[in-house]
Formats: sequence, structure tokens, C-alpha cells
Amino acid sequence: RQAYNYAAVLFQRKGAFADAKAVVNTMAADLKKTLTDIARGIVDDPDGVTVTETVDGDNVCLELSVSEGDVGKVIGRHGRIAKAIRLLMKATAGLDGRHVSVEIKEFPALPRPDTYKNRQKT
Repeated sequence: RQAYNYAAVLFQRKGAFADAKAVVNTMAADLKKTLTDIARGIVDDPDGVTVTETVDGDNVCLELSVSEGDVGKVIGRHGRIAKAIRLLMKATAGLDGRHVSVEIKEFPALPRPDTYKNRQKT
């Protein structure tokens, strides 16, 4: 039930509303396509979305990569969007008796220039 609520929230975010129960039942068939569709609906650059799937029996590991400027949109404030995506994916995988983990690939932070190290004392 909670997954249906998250599905409705995610699809309302872009202005498109769909019957959440039908959406979740349809998504259970292909987890990789489901995650790709969700991420493309959230980001500004849908062509920059890639999902890598690793299957080990009933365990599925999905790694989501987006453009550098869209990482914050996929994670959301305090990780709320990322948690909603993970919960939705776990609920859809559970319909088929599978376990899924979603990893969001982040870009490494740029090193800060060390301004104090090169400063001369006056």
C-alpha cells in the first residue's frame, strides 16, 4: 500500500497522474526499465540516464547513473526522492519474490583549492 502512495507522488511530481496500482503491477515485469522510466521523469536530461543491472538468482542490483547536474534531483532533499525510489523498486520486486537494491552513482566532489597552504605570512 505504501508503494502505491509513493508511485502516485512520483508521477504527480511531473504533472502526470496514473492509477498507482496499475503502474506498480506493470513495473514488476522489468525492474531496469522501471527505474529508467522513473529517473527519466525526474531529471532535466533524460538522455543522460543509464541503469546497469546485475542479477544473482533472486537478488537484483541496479546502479543508476545520471548527468552530473541531475544527481541532486534524483537524491532529493535529505534523500527523500532516493528513499521513495528505493521503496518503490523494493515493492515492485517483491511482487515477483525478488530482492532489489538501488545504488545511485554520484560524481566525486571536486577537490577544494587549499588557499591557506600557499599563503605567505605577512
